[in-house]
Amino acid sequence: MNTKAHIRQSLLALAKHRTSDAVALAHALLNTPAIQNATHIGVYMALPSEPSLSQFIHTVRVSLALPAYDESIKRYVFRTFIPNKTSLSLGGDGCLAPGSNSPVIPQLDVIVVPCVAVDKQGNRLGRGQGVYDQLLADHPTYAIGIVHEAHVLDQVPVEPHDQPVQAIIHG
Repeated sequence: MNTKAHIRQSLLALAKHRTSDAVALAHALLNTPAIQNATHIGVYMALPSEPSLSQFIHTVRVSLALPAYDESIKRYVFRTFIPNKTSLSLGGDGCLAPGSNSPVIPQLDVIVVPCVAVDKQGNRLGRGQGVYDQLLADHPTYAIGIVHEAHVLDQVPVEPHDQPVQAIIHG
């Protein structure tokens, strides 16, 4: 079996050349019952290798939150994100995040998670920093993995700390 690092490295190299349809992805998310019933959703600002949520973020009409590292507690938290209003800055992990002046959202109905790979059982492979494993453990709720269609694998290596997703949408 391939190691997580090997799978991650090979798929991230391929992801640089993949495109995603932000409109189709938004449509798929908006038609998901968990999203339709949600009032607070955790989203992400896509890195170049990840399917973009831009269309979804600007279409959905509920409270949104983005992950941000909180230096005072040495953990990631979800902070309020209002498109075109919340000031974002580049975090140490290379992702755009709201600053500490943006309120922490303690409870979310759904978390939309970027995945480097995912298997049909919902086991996911992220970028290797454990950010979403920590966030999903801290916010036990419905998680939707967003992944390039070619990155859905038969099996992803799993460790005890890994947090799965409950649904998968191809981006």
